[in-house]
Amino acid sequence: MQSLRSIRGGNAKRLVASQLQFHFSKLQDPELLIRHVLESSKRAGDFKTAAKAHARIVTCGYSTNPPLLASLVSAYVRCHRLDLAERVVHHVASRCRNLLTLNIFLRDLFGAGQCGVARKLFDKMPERDVVTWNSMIGGLTRNGRFHDALASFRDMLGSDVEPDGFTFASVFTSCARVGFLSHALWAHGLMIEKKIEPHFILNAALIDMYARCGKIQTAREIFDSVHRDDVSVWNSMINGLAIHGVAHDAIAVFSEMEREKVSPDSITFVGILTACSRCGLVEEGRKYFDSMRSQHSIQPEIQHYGAMVDLLARAGSVDEAYAMIKEMPMKPDAAMWRTLLSSCRVFKRSRLGEVAIANIPRRESGDYVLLSNTYCSLTRWDSAEKMRNLMKRKGVGKNCGKSWIEYAGEIHQFRSGDRSHKETEVLYEVLDDLIKRTKMAGFVPSMELVLMDVADEEKEENLNFHSEKLAVAYGVLKSSPGSEIMVLKNLRICYDCHCWIKLVSRVFDVLSRRPGPSPHRHESSQSPPHAIVTPSTPFTPHSSRSQSPIMIHSLRSRAHIFPSLSHTFSPPIRSFRPSSLSVKPLSSAAAAAMSSAAPAQLVEHIVLFKVKDGTDPSRVDAMLTGLNGLTSLDTVLHLAAGPVLQTRSSLFAFTHMLHSRYRTKDDLAAYSAHPGHMGVVKESVLPICDDIMAVDWVADRVPESLVVPPGSAVKVSFLKLKEGSGDGAKGDVMGVIEGIKDGFAKIEQVTCGENFSPARAKGFSIASLAVFKSVEEMEAAVADEEAVNSRKEKVREYLDGVIVVDYVVPELQPASASL
Repeated sequence: MQSLRSIRGGNAKRLVASQLQFHFSKLQDPELLIRHVLESSKRAGDFKTAAKAHARIVTCGYSTNPPLLASLVSAYVRCHRLDLAERVVHHVASRCRNLLTLNIFLRDLFGAGQCGVARKLFDKMPERDVVTWNSMIGGLTRNGRFHDALASFRDMLGSDVEPDGFTFASVFTSCARVGFLSHALWAHGLMIEKKIEPHFILNAALIDMYARCGKIQTAREIFDSVHRDDVSVWNSMINGLAIHGVAHDAIAVFSEMEREKVSPDSITFVGILTACSRCGLVEEGRKYFDSMRSQHSIQPEIQHYGAMVDLLARAGSVDEAYAMIKEMPMKPDAAMWRTLLSSCRVFKRSRLGEVAIANIPRRESGDYVLLSNTYCSLTRWDSAEKMRNLMKRKGVGKNCGKSWIEYAGEIHQFRSGDRSHKETEVLYEVLDDLIKRTKMAGFVPSMELVLMDVADEEKEENLNFHSEKLAVAYGVLKSSPGSEIMVLKNLRICYDCHCWIKLVSRVFDVLSRRPGPSPHRHESSQSPPHAIVTPSTPFTPHSSRSQSPIMIHSLRSRAHIFPSLSHTFSPPIRSFRPSSLSVKPLSSAAAAAMSSAAPAQLVEHIVLFKVKDGTDPSRVDAMLTGLNGLTSLDTVLHLAAGPVLQTRSSLFAFTHMLHSRYRTKDDLAAYSAHPGHMGVVKESVLPICDDIMAVDWVADRVPESLVVPPGSAVKVSFLKLKEGSGDGAKGDVMGVIEGIKDGFAKIEQVTCGENFSPARAKGFSIASLAVFKSVEEMEAAVADEEAVNSRKEKVREYLDGVIVVDYVVPELQPASASL
């Protein structure tokens, strides 16, 4: 046993030569010794020992033992012998035909952190089942390769293997860490489309995903609708509320958890302590920390001590936080010392900061910068310069702050003072206007944050062009009324930018709140806050329009960097939550107000349904009632559903139609993900429909009235271009459609556009909608055969399919209960 302990301790070189043969001959199961030898050789970077262990693996008959082979590959990689690691993988993939063994090997490679080698094994595997794909996607997720995980998921969708609930659990986790809502909506809708039955792991991941993507209300609605007999579901909700800084709500959920007799675990208390930390609830945090042992028999772990240190340090009790670090029963880790170092910067405690940085084993650039900034805040310029010189000598560079914003499926990245964006001029014009208006409202830049010995004017200019301000300005420039702007950062948002955004919210007469950062302990000192503002008064540099909600969401500084995405994620329309809905018509005043507030753009959404033959009429009525009840949702400008008069198509025979309108694609996505819509789709639509087709487009022109009056006749046309048709053909077709309004005087409204959700539209890429006052006027227009045939001839050569649907906008009757 003494030899085994020595091998564990890293003395492999000295002991292997003299005693390895003895142990192999005497131990009944030498697998244990081989594993420890490999771990020791990996830590020491000892290639010779790893090679000898490899020889023993072969001679002892462990050539297909996945855990040992994974340890061997990891040891070779650590010894910089990637060639041998790949040879081991190639040997296993070519010789082993047992899929179970290969799946275990793949899992163990990811468990050892060898993502690149695991990918090579995956590519060489002769066959793959759902376990293989789950190991690939889950392994990438656990190793922080979130974009790669989503890319692998898309590859899986293109294969003949169907995903299961465990696949989506990993996908939801990746979407949560990526942070963009469009990814979350896409994945959630796809889960419903695949008819994956939810279970507690999936529900917990779903709640966590929406919370981390900024939709805490959606997360709460899902939490309220699912079975909550497993503690993981409660943990996701408590941690989600902690992320958003609503500690009292998190405490209320914890109390509800106790009433429902669900026993909390250690993760529960990490979430509740983090919530207290973000909101400065020191006494409440102490109470919950003490109750872990006294009431729940849970021994605090390093994560709980870390949360308490963070709670005390944020509240200004830096000495008490340091005392807890010294008195805790386990050795503090780097994250805990970084928490203390960050607080020393805030409260100008340079001596304690020096103690903290001295205890960080592998110092990063942020550690040096924090201590340097602490010196600067005390005007100790010489000490700060020494720290900067030390960084130069060690070759440590400062992490560059970056902010990202997603617009039209593309990620736009900004750095401080960035002028590389193609719309730089107008972007800086918008930002300048925002800065002027906040100054007029009393904003004063926090120039003490510019820790350089320069003039105030230069300090202010440095603050004005921070990356998050540039990203917000770009969001303001590009957003449509009512849409949400989400900005993500790789570092903590600075105090000046946070205050500036809060004042922007006051300037535009809005609600502002500051949710907290991720509940997980950070490996860096930059623990990021959020800031959300929801402007409602008009703003733009040259015109007036209502502005969008803005979210600044800072990610962990050690999180992944967002490259340009190579995959497009399209949010679908289906989701799962049941809901009781009723028809709720627009009042005349609301309709008039809506019509007068014409948006800068208009998104049309058409869904066609084919109800199964022989369906009970009462079930059809329930479907239409539920769909029409969605008109009360905030993002909906117009919505109506009813039976169609006729469908002209050689392939499809749709029986009912829904038409709705939105200001932006984000509003449409919010409608699609709303629990009310989810419930109608699952409970009322899917059980009685044989076929569903959806088409969405941005209207080429915005009608004067956004609401289509009841009794109006609507003619919808979907066009499928021939394969290989270029932009010229598309332009010709669109031009003919756009000319319809001028050709038929009886048309009240006409819009057309290119479908931006082709996956749900059976390949039909162009859509148009024409509105007539009545069926008679629509029939009179169609009766003009010469004009109709003239237009048909102009586009016939380009088309491979046409669907035309006529329907009458129904009169909606008031419901007995509101939505």
